[in-house]
Amino acid sequence: MASLVVLLAPTGPVSVVREVLTDLSAVGLVEPFVWVAADAVEHSPIVALSVSGGRSSGTTLQAIAMGAGVDRVRLVVLVPVVEGATQIKSRLEQKVAELLGNTMGGVPLTRIRAIITRAGDTTTTPHLGRVGWHNVLLAPEQASGPGLGHSLLQTTTDSFDIGTQAATAVAGVAGLWAGVAGSPLDSETVDPGESVRLARSFFRRLQSSALETQLRRRVTATSESLPLPVEGGSTSVYVDDNSLATSTMAKALWARHQDVLRGPRDTPPRNAATAIGFWGALKMFFGFLWASVKGAPGRWVDGVLTKVKSGVAERVHAAVFGDSPSAYAVVVGGVTANGLPASWLDLADAADALEDVLEDAGEAREHHAVSDHSALWKDFCAGAFTLADGGDRVPGLSPVQIGTQRAVLRTVDLVVPTPSSRFTTLPGHIAARIEVEGVDAFDVLAINNLHQRLLHLQSEPALGLEVGGALEELGVWNTAHRGSYAGRVGSVLGEAVVNTGAEIKELIERLRAAGAAEDLASNTTSRQKRLSRTLRVLGVIAIVLGIAVGAALGLGYLEATLAIILGVGMLVAWFVASIVTFMRGQRDLFRLITSRTELIANTEVMKRNLRQAVRDLRRLTDAYSQYLTWSRLLGAMLAAPLGRAPEAHEDGARLSPGLPLSVRLGSAAVNDEALANAVVALRRDIFRTGWLTEPWEALIASAPATIGAEGYELKDDPTRIFSQPGTGDTSLLVKWVSIVAEKGVDSKVADRLWGSVQAQLDGDKKELSDALLGSIVELGQPGTTRVPYDTFMARVDSPDLVGATGQFDGAVFTLESRAAAPSGVDRSWGLQQRVGLSRIAVLTQLSQGAPPYIFVANAVEDIGPTVVDNGLTF
Repeated sequence: MASLVVLLAPTGPVSVVREVLTDLSAVGLVEPFVWVAADAVEHSPIVALSVSGGRSSGTTLQAIAMGAGVDRVRLVVLVPVVEGATQIKSRLEQKVAELLGNTMGGVPLTRIRAIITRAGDTTTTPHLGRVGWHNVLLAPEQASGPGLGHSLLQTTTDSFDIGTQAATAVAGVAGLWAGVAGSPLDSETVDPGESVRLARSFFRRLQSSALETQLRRRVTATSESLPLPVEGGSTSVYVDDNSLATSTMAKALWARHQDVLRGPRDTPPRNAATAIGFWGALKMFFGFLWASVKGAPGRWVDGVLTKVKSGVAERVHAAVFGDSPSAYAVVVGGVTANGLPASWLDLADAADALEDVLEDAGEAREHHAVSDHSALWKDFCAGAFTLADGGDRVPGLSPVQIGTQRAVLRTVDLVVPTPSSRFTTLPGHIAARIEVEGVDAFDVLAINNLHQRLLHLQSEPALGLEVGGALEELGVWNTAHRGSYAGRVGSVLGEAVVNTGAEIKELIERLRAAGAAEDLASNTTSRQKRLSRTLRVLGVIAIVLGIAVGAALGLGYLEATLAIILGVGMLVAWFVASIVTFMRGQRDLFRLITSRTELIANTEVMKRNLRQAVRDLRRLTDAYSQYLTWSRLLGAMLAAPLGRAPEAHEDGARLSPGLPLSVRLGSAAVNDEALANAVVALRRDIFRTGWLTEPWEALIASAPATIGAEGYELKDDPTRIFSQPGTGDTSLLVKWVSIVAEKGVDSKVADRLWGSVQAQLDGDKKELSDALLGSIVELGQPGTTRVPYDTFMARVDSPDLVGATGQFDGAVFTLESRAAAPSGVDRSWGLQQRVGLSRIAVLTQLSQGAPPYIFVANAVEDIGPTVVDNGLTF
């Protein structure tokens, strides 16, 4: 728990102490404290100022005493024994002490009287020490460290000089320095009587946030290269054949989720068309013969074809072509309404439109639900992390093994391209014409569509040269970024989208062929006319010959029997010649009839397959949008998987020129060689195989809180984020990914990891921190003064080595008592705080207690005349 420090001070020069401590508080150098002016103690309640973070707020001492949850209270009374200053009356000191002691519920109270004086100042006080208090005279001297040369603080009327020197000394005695908990007097018993002790204090703050920030960024950075994780003491290696590694993982992923790519299809029945047969052909022959006699063979053919026309197919095609021409143009023509090559988003819209027109064609409408591909995206992410950190996560998605060592990809972009790899170099006017501003390196369909649209625009003479340059840039960029794991996964999914669109196009065209009542081709029509004339000629010849035979029979040239035989023979000859001529002449017609008969038989199958293909297209475009969103998340996460390193702060730098010599602030200078060595050593030690699991699980767990109020439905099971759609304003996945991409991942995992690194730097990796802190820049010094670490610290961080050595300057003692005065250091008390590469150290030295009368600042009381034996009065 914290300590409560109350400073009780009279008006006068020491009021500057509050101002200095407030400034130090503003830059985080001292802990919060309470300031009470002596004249306020005369009233009730006692008005006080609470100072924290450089801000002062009015309160009362009673309110603070009743509400403070602390484990120690220190009451420090400032006793200025300098020219023009007054001291606080004993009863006021006692009143404040009793109030704190009686209202703090038994919390230990340390009473300290901090006596402020200057060498050569003749001001005295009759109450230098009080019984029951730690009477501490702040030595009027300054030095940069214990045992080093010092100079005396001479008498002055400059209240700022008095207040500045006194403020830092009081901070050391009262335990006010930030970062160290405790005071040198907390465990000390109060000396008997009015004993007074000398005290001096030293403070060091080495702020290494700039160095540590660089170290943290380089240790945790993945932008240049992924770390080589360690497994069982063996370091992984980088993959040489990146293409093999990414393609193998992508194939393994799709082997586990093949059902996502294509749904079931019905198989058309075999031999759907049957032979026409002799009697069917004979019937058709006489029908055609009669039509020829009437001179209308074309109508006969139309009638025959109408009999094999599919009404269902015609309705489907008419609905598609008539009710949704834009969807028809996108699917069949591959172009949008403005003539640009259609994108996968246009296909997705066309799939929705086709659902509507299929309903108009008699198909029952169904509710569309986004397919749950949770398992796919969990495995997709697991595969990416395995390629990045070599961890075993999913059976079948195994880490790359090279000999006996595991291998990882060298860069994040080989796993999932980061947002910085996006192609955005298109000139504005070209981007506006093709309606594309840029594409992500993993969006394979968008890349292909951008290429098609640029080719489409290149035909314009005014833009040809510029578009050619854009195409060249796109090609170079794509060559540099293609081949990633995410890109290969997206290629398979994108190919399924394209193939399904082509299948829908084919089915629509086949339905159109089955349902259309198109006329015969011109050569078929002319053939029917020629066949009709031929049959008529044969008929005329047969009739003429029949008349001739009849005439011969009537004239007696032929006998009846022979005439009958000739007549029957001619009739048979005519029939055979006509039927053979008809069959040969109608081969194309018979083939067309057979083809149409087969199409009609397959119409229902094609219709069902069309419906299933449309469902597949919707499912695949849904999946592709999810793929893009998850890829964006992985790219942003892997770019900084441990969050963004905090900014460096060098608090206190602007105050250091005005601080006493005993207070020194420094900043660690960056040594590039030591920094590089530390980065290599730390990365080798802290990154184990599977190290991405913890930050990934933490990221998923934080999704509800990251999203905000709308993420409430994920609170019980954050993994349900995997089933969210990849597009739409209501998609929690889209909102979450947008936030993560903008703000980065939560750094809590990184903070825990870095905490362990800091512990190592203070423990078994101490040699690294020593090398990193080899040179210190002293803040506030002219130029960029650099000193070794030991010189900067001057043993302030080593109270055990300092011990009870050293002397206080005797200028505070009267001349006659200096020889026997206890001016030696009796105790060196110190604390230090090591946080990573930053250091805070406090060292306070105390002398033995001495009676007040040996100090210059003590006033000799007039005790009146003394009567002795001889009766003389002196």
